[in-house]
Amino acid sequence: MIRWWLLMLLAVLVLTAPGRLEAVGPVVGTGCVANWTPMTTNVGGTPVIPPITYRVYVYTATPPVIGTTPPTVTTQLTDGVKVCAGLTPGTQYNYVVSAVETFAPGDVTEGTPSDPFPFVPDAPGKVGGAGLR
Repeated sequence: MIRWWLLMLLAVLVLTAPGRLEAVGPVVGTGCVANWTPMTTNVGGTPVIPPITYRVYVYTATPPVIGTTPPTVTTQLTDGVKVCAGLTPGTQYNYVVSAVETFAPGDVTEGTPSDPFPFVPDAPGKVGGAGLR
């Protein structure tokens, strides 16, 4: 009888033990690149004035403070922007993108950042999902 209870207890422990932790977002290669849809209109619906610069912020836990946090990358590209170089494999990261319009020297407006895109860098050569590859 005691043997039966011990087997049942062991079965319960095995079945309720925490499983393997899973990454939130795709697991991507350390050479991954980001992409996003180019901005064409402002919040009020007026067309943007080119050239548009994009600021990419990569972070782990604390979202960037726009205007204070330096961007990870500043670019005019919207595809193939390298964001994973130097990141720690197996660590959860997010990236957000904000568009910057320059109307005149010193007259710069940075928009609200995108929703965060989560990802986890892994070994080189792996491929990610939408938003990173």
